[in-house]
Amino acid sequence: MIQAHISIFEDQTRLFIASSIPYDVKHELIRLQKNLIASHVIVGTYPKQESMHLTLKFIGQVPANKVPDIQKRLQSITYRSMHAQLTLLMVFGNPQFPKVIYVDVACSGLKEFVAILDENLKDFCKPEEREYKSHLTIVRVRQTLDSDGLLEWLDKTHVNTVPFSIDHFSLMQSALTGAGPVHTTIERYHLMP
Repeated sequence: MIQAHISIFEDQTRLFIASSIPYDVKHELIRLQKNLIASHVIVGTYPKQESMHLTLKFIGQVPANKVPDIQKRLQSITYRSMHAQLTLLMVFGNPQFPKVIYVDVACSGLKEFVAILDENLKDFCKPEEREYKSHLTIVRVRQTLDSDGLLEWLDKTHVNTVPFSIDHFSLMQSALTGAGPVHTTIERYHLMP
């Protein structure tokens, strides 16, 4: 079990729950990023390999002294490991001027698991109002330079349907810095085989 220290001098901490992804999944995301960069159709912020993960739930700002209570709730969750795979390129927002371009993740059981997280953490954050959408971000788009070119890129680019397992989840701290968010694992929890 990995644990990180949160300073008792911090009043608030920004938290989320995620699962790390294996190298072959990251490799495919990086391939898609390079392909998109070479197309020159957008300007955006590309997640770095070391910070790529599958977000399961954003908790948000919570008092630092509540973190041990959140950890206890998460430690009590039992759920089975899940099989997942990459599927298609998709966007959040208007396809010609998207906010995010991502790879969809197919995973039976993941919505149910996220609902369990929601229920267990309702004392610390509001349950999600929107339906959970499993995704791995390729880029956060700052500007679309060629909307027709982007639509063509989305249509022609093939995603290798890499399979992987979701066998754990982690409570993560996100510190916002001028160079982008810095993520630290507070505690990791294993799912049942």
